[in-house]
Amino acid sequence: MLFGNAISELAFLVNKKRDDTDVEGKLKFAVNAAKIIVSKSYHWKELKSYGELVLIPNHTSGTVSITLDSRTVNGSGTDWTSAMVGRFFQHSQTSAYYRIINVVSATQLILQSPIVEATASALTYLIRKRFYRVNSDIRLVLPDEKSDAMEVPFTIEGYDLNDTDYSAGTVSVTADSNILTGVGTSFLDNVHPGDLINLQSYKYTVRTVDSDTQITMNNRAMETFPGGAYFIKSESPIQAEIFTAPSQKAVQPFFYIRHLYDMVHDNDSNELSNKFDRTFMDWAKAEFERSVNAPGWQANILMAQGRLNTLKQNADLVWYPYRTFPPRVLAGNGRGQ
Repeated sequence: MLFGNAISELAFLVNKKRDDTDVEGKLKFAVNAAKIIVSKSYHWKELKSYGELVLIPNHTSGTVSITLDSRTVNGSGTDWTSAMVGRFFQHSQTSAYYRIINVVSATQLILQSPIVEATASALTYLIRKRFYRVNSDIRLVLPDEKSDAMEVPFTIEGYDLNDTDYSAGTVSVTADSNILTGVGTSFLDNVHPGDLINLQSYKYTVRTVDSDTQITMNNRAMETFPGGAYFIKSESPIQAEIFTAPSQKAVQPFFYIRHLYDMVHDNDSNELSNKFDRTFMDWAKAEFERSVNAPGWQANILMAQGRLNTLKQNADLVWYPYRTFPPRVLAGNGRGQ
């Protein structure tokens, strides 16, 4: 259902008109609240998405010198870069890891904690990438359905404290379009689905990063932005924790249930199939009446919840049971030896 249609239908249901700015604001809030409530109430198949992580091998070039009680590590023949901030350093005289908080140059880095081992030089070492920034729109990482054990490919462990706003180059977008075009941008390495795009007085969210110079937004633009400064940030820069490092670069595919975000433009979609429309509008009506403390709003929320529970029981809309409890057929029972 489109945002504008939902607002108009809700206005009819609650006997209000959109031409009142205060009323329209409450209508929009209620419709967006309904979208979030319904989308988060279950692991709907419609919200299953695909993602990839590029896993980085341990970095080991050159040798290092360490000093007892110092946070500074000096390298010889090393090629360290700022991308290594947040990774973990281990030298050959310890099994412990030290977190890197700054890379001063290609031959010098700063650790979070001082070295506790004896001063030494010409040591081998490794720098391991343990945490990876992942899509901001991840709500739930799904297990690997091809595995008998249904392992989850990684765990989500807090926010990436090194995450920064991205604002290189300039961007433009045409009113009513959801395609953001960049000039001098590198979106692929710096922007993730679910990130927030700030353009003057409007904020939109990233649906997909299509290239270094193009983003598809969840929202359609309210006005033309002919080209200029912007910034993209994440309100939830979540990170995955992966303990093992590959011997060379590798791609880790994964599936997940994604978050949905507020609609802005009348032609924005609630991103749910039309089978959700009645439940969606029930929740919108209940949320509007709750916001104005209308009599009977509690009963309307109970009715909306009941309709939502019915949807959850519909096998066409929910996750297949065998994906939660995969069947195990013993040998000799139609499976062979």
